[in-house]
Amino acid sequence: MQKLDMGYNLAFFPEGTISKNHAPRLMEFKDGAFRIAIEKQVAIVPMTIVNNWLILPDDGKYIPKRQLMKAIVHEPIETKGMTLDDLDRLKNQTFEVIQAELKKHFPKIYQV
Repeated sequence: MQKLDMGYNLAFFPEGTISKNHAPRLMEFKDGAFRIAIEKQVAIVPMTIVNNWLILPDDGKYIPKRQLMKAIVHEPIETKGMTLDDLDRLKNQTFEVIQAELKKHFPKIYQV
């Protein structure tokens, strides 16, 4: 939070873990990044790293694999005026933005 006060930008992986069995599907987002964004009234800028599950596999080594990264930076989601009562809505909105992008790249995986 001090870094935000100093003007730094922060990057979060809101799932808080690397999926072993569900890649490239998203896992549930944790609250931390969204709570901070609301408390500090800073925008969330969703970013989809399409092949993150290949770059950072859950192989227990935590060593990135050399791979060309494909990243999509989405429109910011403003938090000005939000309170912690809006946390779940913000979290879900961000999740949906990233998941919609993944569906474009992996339609077979996201078929219902």
